[in-house]
Amino acid sequence: MRVLYSWLKEFAPFSLAPDALAEVATDLGMVVEEIEATGQGLEDVVVGRVLSVQAIPGADRIRELAVEVGEGKVLSVVCGASNVGVGDLVPLAPVGASLPNGMAIGRRKMKGVLSEGMCCSPSELGLGTDGRGLLILGPSSDLAIGQPLLEALHIAGDVVFDMAIEGNRPDALSIAGVARDIAARLRIPFALPEPVVDESGPRVEELVTLAVEAPDLSGRFTLRVLTGLEVQPSPWWMARRLLLSGMRPVNSIVDASNYVMLELGQPTHPYDLDCLAGGGLIVRAADRGESLVTLDGVERTLGLPDPRVARGLPAKDCVICDATGRPEGIAGIMGGAGSQITEATQRVVLETAYFDPMAIARTAKRLGLRTEASVRFERGCDWAGIDLAASRFCELVQESSGPSVVVAPGMLDKRGQLPDAHTVRVRPPRVNVVLGAQLPEEEMRRYLEPIGFQVEISGGDILARVPSFRPDVSREIDVIE
Repeated sequence: MRVLYSWLKEFAPFSLAPDALAEVATDLGMVVEEIEATGQGLEDVVVGRVLSVQAIPGADRIRELAVEVGEGKVLSVVCGASNVGVGDLVPLAPVGASLPNGMAIGRRKMKGVLSEGMCCSPSELGLGTDGRGLLILGPSSDLAIGQPLLEALHIAGDVVFDMAIEGNRPDALSIAGVARDIAARLRIPFALPEPVVDESGPRVEELVTLAVEAPDLSGRFTLRVLTGLEVQPSPWWMARRLLLSGMRPVNSIVDASNYVMLELGQPTHPYDLDCLAGGGLIVRAADRGESLVTLDGVERTLGLPDPRVARGLPAKDCVICDATGRPEGIAGIMGGAGSQITEATQRVVLETAYFDPMAIARTAKRLGLRTEASVRFERGCDWAGIDLAASRFCELVQESSGPSVVVAPGMLDKRGQLPDAHTVRVRPPRVNVVLGAQLPEEEMRRYLEPIGFQVEISGGDILARVPSFRPDVSREIDVIE
């Protein structure tokens, strides 16, 4: 998982040098495999506008772009990316520039066309891992043609930690989770965001319906509704963080959803409410052999027998359907193509849910479809953190999707089978034997409370109430570790 130092600092006042902070994280089990400095090597890259896109005779994979770079200067650039069109603003590295990966840009002739620079992808700029296409800055923007990219995107030097998060630490699959542990070790304050959402208009139950027919598969399922949307590119501070985290910015709605998942560890899913037949959602187990086309354009067949679950019995795949029962997504894994967010979307219904971890893991494995969302759901998300995640999404959308955005008051909240809240009895003498330490009880309290445990000392034992975001903790030895 890629973790930005600047993002961590929004949760706690970290002041350590990156190398020192990496040592602390690694010592806590969140192993830092690589430290990457960003915002370097981009001094020569400028904002360019694509004036034309022309085919090159005899070439199938490359095209000639005419790119304006300021002061009336237009360069011919040969480009192999397919996601660029006339009017797009793109990063252009001119001849003589050197990119963060060490690539030196020179004049090159390809298929008889002289290329006078290079239009760049996020990975080539060191702004993420996506190299599938160019970084599109937008069809229209306040950015000036020829403006240095560093200035245009307000790219300050930052550091990205590439961390290996083990399967038993679902709480650390987020910026907040990583920050909480490091702050506890350093004994500095930690705080979660407190979203401010302006609610008005009809209540959510007047705008959408919800039925949960599989409470064993969906322990908690909530909906919020936002109207008056103007779907547009996200602000660059958000797009930059997504890029550096390895995700491609899409639009202000999808990006807000991905941002919340990375920040708080809770996947969310926005639907275009006007594309949902019946104006609502149904959560149920998939019928045997039913199918849907997911967002990646692939038709997926659900509810088929899975010998790894039970011989001859259909798998219990959880599907999200519209109010008529037509599948709109595979719960916790990927949405369907029918209600995805587009530039025409004006009303959004936001799903924020808790799904049975084993059900998600089995479906993802059988379909060969593991996503950022499924990884988090199958390890165990925080069902009690759903309200914060939904509010954070609403706050971000109100900031980025136009002044007319209205968040409906209230939340539809259906609950099924949820993990039991539990308290673990811990014997201080046992703790010290296992750890080879001599910690007094109050010192044990000071270790546990900053990472979310509620502690009571009773009869010489520690009663540790396990926070909902730590499903990996159920026994005394877990608390000791």
